[in-house]
Amino acid sequence: MVKEAALSAVLYFDVFDYPLLLDQIVSFCPSPISAPQIQSLLQELVKDDVLQEHQGYYARQNCADLVHRRLKCEARAQALMQLAIENGRLIEAFPFVSAVFLSGSISKMVMHEESDIDFFVVARHGRLWVSKLFLKMYKVFALGNSKKHFCMNYFLSDTIMEIQERSIFTAVELVTLVPVSLGGMKGKLLLQNKWYADFLPNFLVKSKDSSLDEPIEKNTLVTMIERIFTGGIGAALDHKVMQFARWRNQRKYSHLASDKDHELMFRAVPNQAKVHTSNHHRKILDQYESRLKACKIKNPAPVL
Repeated sequence: MVKEAALSAVLYFDVFDYPLLLDQIVSFCPSPISAPQIQSLLQELVKDDVLQEHQGYYARQNCADLVHRRLKCEARAQALMQLAIENGRLIEAFPFVSAVFLSGSISKMVMHEESDIDFFVVARHGRLWVSKLFLKMYKVFALGNSKKHFCMNYFLSDTIMEIQERSIFTAVELVTLVPVSLGGMKGKLLLQNKWYADFLPNFLVKSKDSSLDEPIEKNTLVTMIERIFTGGIGAALDHKVMQFARWRNQRKYSHLASDKDHELMFRAVPNQAKVHTSNHHRKILDQYESRLKACKIKNPAPVL
């Protein structure tokens, strides 16, 4: 039912204690629907005491408190946005980095006191692990390995950009990525992941995100470094760094080796790199599923 689909959008963000505005409910609704239809359905849900409304925001419960919390988090995100953009552009200036996006909390203009600034990095195909190595060295030696404002949680090749794990969680994270520059390549990323529309059929891609921007120009020193590592030396180093990452993950996180989502949490392949020890993806989907069951709703957007 369309009403259930509208409610499911609110329930998904209820996992994050995040009330939604009308246009956001339309965007994140898993079924094709218009704003007038959504508004009518929301009025019914509020009347039936299924949802609460406060100042145009909708939530399952405690709406007024959640709205106050959301506005505080938005203010904190706004205060950190310039720093996030500057750090993202710094990452983008490194060798073999093709594009950088803000991801996670700040990409949705939500920052709690404990939140990190997360970055989604797109790197040159065949040199993803070399780019990760350069950035890791900078993070360790220049930043003391601090991740508070420099958390690079996902690396993706700029050629093979299709994301394997397809779910409402991944779709939301994908469409809300924020390019740190006009050469952000988000158009190419979305083109290779058109499946997101199976989960978010109403989401309207911004015109600047649908364009196929040119790669960022690098300074002379970075260009020279890229030339040095373009041939066989770079290919060998890239492979060695990837192998070391696999070994390190197996050794450091051996207690998670039997987890059914191990490959999802620790991916070290030529076109992708990530380490998500908390298995945030699965936890969010499980919490979402429990909310749907509590409201007797069949999951409208199962994992593909």
